[in-house]
Amino acid sequence: MSSVIPREALQHLELRLQGAIVGPLEEAGFFEEIEGRELSALSQEFGDRKLLNYLLEALHDWGYIYLAGTKVYRTAKRPEVPPVVGDDVEDFMVVPSKVFSRLYEAVKDGKRPFHVSSPENRALFYRFMDSRFLKMMLLEGLRRLGLSSIPRGAVVADLSFHMGVVTGIIAMETEAAVVAVDPSQDMLDLARERLNAQGLLRDNISFIRSAPERVRQAVSSAGHSVIHLAVVAEKLNWIRDPILLLKNAASVLAPGGRGRERGYIGILQSVWDDPIMRGYSLATYLMGSDISPRRSDVDKWLRASGLRYKVEGRGPMFMARAWR
Repeated sequence: MSSVIPREALQHLELRLQGAIVGPLEEAGFFEEIEGRELSALSQEFGDRKLLNYLLEALHDWGYIYLAGTKVYRTAKRPEVPPVVGDDVEDFMVVPSKVFSRLYEAVKDGKRPFHVSSPENRALFYRFMDSRFLKMMLLEGLRRLGLSSIPRGAVVADLSFHMGVVTGIIAMETEAAVVAVDPSQDMLDLARERLNAQGLLRDNISFIRSAPERVRQAVSSAGHSVIHLAVVAEKLNWIRDPILLLKNAASVLAPGGRGRERGYIGILQSVWDDPIMRGYSLATYLMGSDISPRRSDVDKWLRASGLRYKVEGRGPMFMARAWR
């Protein structure tokens, strides 16, 4: 699979996501409802205040609304219809288009109708994560974080999982032992079946039922004492305590010295600061995640975890290597 994403495809994706968000809001009368209203009054009338605040921030930065003091007004801008640049973006947009069709309901009533707590919505989320475009973004980021250079005798812990999508990418890129961690046995069994169907299942891939924060116990259950790479991809906005996850992952990293490579955590995370990822973040929020963190949040979590880190790239995802 190619991991090179053309710039025009990213620009096209940003416009498509904007259109998928603004269109349903227009149809629902959202802009008429907020026109000329005080922000404080709106926060009392909408059920999901967090979603409302982030949505208004995105619409403001994209140029669809403006603030006059503390009142909200609609601009004349309307969504662009960009030219089609390839099938990958269209494939990616299948799920966000469906999810955003009920965006107004979510922000108004405070309910997330596509939450992954139901089997039907878990299948929808897998369809999203398994889209070619998103897998290309994950693959590009993980390659830049050194995944392909991890040797066969090493151990990689997949603390992201996402129904086995990330595990599959790891299995394609390295022959190292893999410990895939997820609290749901059903999801682990499903991931094993999918990897087997894709010809990626190997004897040195372990599927361990555990909270990702309990990484030491998970790694030990798979028969390992240390890990050489902990993959934390699109995970920090899906867990309650990112600092605990990072601290515990760092505690089982292989020590360096005497010709041995030091283990590290590979962090690949969408951040709210990136305009392209804002639409993506709102889509995953409607399916059960938190809003993607800001870059400053990730920096804060890394420092609070006592980790040193090196930023490997930005846009559309934040990438860093972290170590003790």
